[in-house]
Amino acid sequence: MLLNNKILLVEDSKSDRFLFSRYLLQLGYECDSFEHGRELIDNLSGYPSSVILLDIELPVMNGIDTAIYIREHFKESDQRFILIGLTSHDDPEIMDRIVESGFDDCLHKPLLKLDLDAKLRQYILVNYSNNNSNTATDTSNNHSNRIYSLEMFEADDPEFLQSIVEMFVTSTPDAIAEMKLAYDKLDWELLRQHAHKLKPHFNYFMITKAASALQEVEEYARRANGIDKLPGLLEYIEKSGLQAVEQMKMDYLTI
Repeated sequence: MLLNNKILLVEDSKSDRFLFSRYLLQLGYECDSFEHGRELIDNLSGYPSSVILLDIELPVMNGIDTAIYIREHFKESDQRFILIGLTSHDDPEIMDRIVESGFDDCLHKPLLKLDLDAKLRQYILVNYSNNNSNTATDTSNNHSNRIYSLEMFEADDPEFLQSIVEMFVTSTPDAIAEMKLAYDKLDWELLRQHAHKLKPHFNYFMITKAASALQEVEEYARRANGIDKLPGLLEYIEKSGLQAVEQMKMDYLTI
């Protein structure tokens, strides 16, 4: 068990960094963020023993290699780092690699604030959570024709909800365009990466059918087969994503 309430977050997705860091602040923790493993390692010696939330898929230096490096180079140090992986994978082979590389635990995306809170309480001795950390408000909208929902966001902060909606509205069209461009270039690995990064965002807003379509795109791109199914899937994802964007603009934004 650790006493330090500063969490180190390593996540290359700007949207996920924003969301997870806000969750941590709402739970009463401090948070320093990094975009990839190399950036974390370059700064790690300056931190006391800490919990590290470490995404598995990262540029420059991925989560697996980062965990291996930390376990090897800090094993004689007085610093103790609790490594909690962040992933949307449930492949047994990947989960085995996470365990073998030295992670203490794992959280799956889409990440709920209550799950994050419960996990951190297992490793941090002092309860730093504020009195409102488990207070949730009914954030669902009453429009039966809406294809999205805010029910997964346990928040009673209207400004926070406004921010996450704006995040989705501004980032989703570009993310879909990048995914389609990867398909046009027949770059299956890049297509897989884009689908993998976009899928949790659709899950957060409970756009479940489109999230399932993204899962299919990811699997087809990983195996480089079923390519004939990709155009229809990408069209459906684009239609659903842009529809959700327009609905969010009407419901919550003035842009």
